[in-house]
Amino acid sequence: MNKILAPFLKYKRTRQWLIFWVATFSIFYIASLLESGAIPDQDVYVGWSAFLLLIYCVYAVFCFFRTIYVWFADIEDIEYGYSKKFDPKLRAPKIIRDLEDQNLSPKKIEKLEHELSIILKEYKSIVGSRETLEAEREKQLQKEARKLRSFLEKIPEEQAKFTHGSISSKIKCPHCHEVGGVRRKVEKNIEESREKGIVGAVIGKKMITDKGNITKFYCENCETPWTA
Repeated sequence: MNKILAPFLKYKRTRQWLIFWVATFSIFYIASLLESGAIPDQDVYVGWSAFLLLIYCVYAVFCFFRTIYVWFADIEDIEYGYSKKFDPKLRAPKIIRDLEDQNLSPKKIEKLEHELSIILKEYKSIVGSRETLEAEREKQLQKEARKLRSFLEKIPEEQAKFTHGSISSKIKCPHCHEVGGVRRKVEKNIEESREKGIVGAVIGKKMITDKGNITKFYCENCETPWTA
C-alpha cells in the first residue's frame, strides 16, 4: 500500500491539497452530524468544532496564497520536493544567489543551506558541486560588472553626442586648429517673435518662423562653439 501511495504523496503540494480536502470533508461531515442531532453531547462537540473550523480557515488561507505565489513564481523559485515543476539545475544556482543577501536571517540561511545540501547530494550529476556553482556565479558577476562598466563608459559620449552631435574627424577647429575633436550637429533654426498689433500686445501671442537648418559646431579641445 505504501509503495502505491509513495509516488502520489511524494510532493508537498499534493500532501498540502490532500490535507485540505480531507479537512473540508471532515468539517462538512461534523456539521451534518451536529445539524441532524446524531451527536448526543453537542455542547462539547460544538466547542471543538469551532476550534477546528478556525484552524481550517487559517490553513485554507495558507493554501490559497501559497498556490497564488507558485503560479506567479519562476521555476527556479520552486523549492525542493514541492512539486514536479522543481528543477534542480535552476534551483541550485538560485540558492547560491539568495545566500549572497546580507539581510537574510540565520533561520532562512539554515533553511537554504539545508535545501542546497539535499540538492547537491541527490542531483550531483546534474548540478555538480558547490564549488562549481560558486565558480559559475563568480563568472556571471564578472560578466555583469563588465557590462556595467561598458555602459557607464558610454554615458559621457552619449551625452556629448546628444548635446553637440557626433565627432567629425576631418573638420579643423578655426580657433585652436585641432583636427578630429570637432562635433557637428544640424538643428532647425527656429525664430520666435511677438505678433504685432493689439492681439500681440494683449495676449502676447508669438509667431514661430522656420528659417531652415543650422549647423552647430563644438570643439572638445578648446570648448568653443560656433555655427555655420
